[in-house]
Amino acid sequence: MKGLIRKLGMVVVITAFLPLTAVGLEFDGGHWVDLTHEFSEDTISHPRGQPFVHTPSVVGMTRGGFYMATYNYSGSEHVGTHLDAPAHFHEGGKSIEQLAVDQIIGEAIVVDVKVKVEADPDYLVTVEDILDWEKANGPVPDNSIFLFNTGLGNVWPDKIKYTGTDKKGNEGVAELKNPGIHSEAATFLAKERRIKAVGIDSTSFDNSRQPDRRSHRIFFENDIPGIENIANLDELPAKGAYLFGLPMKIKGGSGAPIRVIAFVPDNSSQ
Repeated sequence: MKGLIRKLGMVVVITAFLPLTAVGLEFDGGHWVDLTHEFSEDTISHPRGQPFVHTPSVVGMTRGGFYMATYNYSGSEHVGTHLDAPAHFHEGGKSIEQLAVDQIIGEAIVVDVKVKVEADPDYLVTVEDILDWEKANGPVPDNSIFLFNTGLGNVWPDKIKYTGTDKKGNEGVAELKNPGIHSEAATFLAKERRIKAVGIDSTSFDNSRQPDRRSHRIFFENDIPGIENIANLDELPAKGAYLFGLPMKIKGGSGAPIRVIAFVPDNSSQ
């Protein structure tokens, strides 16, 4: 199946991205949302991870009399807005380049847990949170991408507010605080619902209440990759938006920086 783009009316029929149905999106009948934090010296990384570094190589006038700018960058696969591949916590799981190109493309489901996270910074999303969403919005569509809005995207890049610490190494890990996804909720999504991927606007799906990375392992054992440190989830409706995520294609990568955007049709649910 191929995507057909018509300049007249900007209509896109996406069949490869959303199996079993042809969805017509009129790109002049809605708006785009950037769900990616900028990569810079302020980009938040795990206390044990290598931070994002962007340094000039050649910047200025050349001997030939023209201007040129080139930079070098480095950092962990898991810094900033990034995609975790199943290989991250599942031996034999798919690495970044092995994921299907449409694995991070589909309808976005957004579950808002901001109030609960405000009361408990280490809150773990429950099965009840998912069922409450369904009571309000109907069944979760097959092949959707499940996103959890904890509200932390709104305090980026403040390390203290976002992760509870600005320290590095084991000292930083001991002070980490972040909302995540309870292992029972991860099992429910992996076994009881047909989702393509999962995402959250915090630093991890797990926290100190699940030190064995249980939710990561459940998702990855079921071939469900995940996006962490998503931005601007307040700008998406509970359902009806379409997410497009393209990670850097790192061969053998356990993760990769990802550019994530979403299209919100005018008739989407608010």
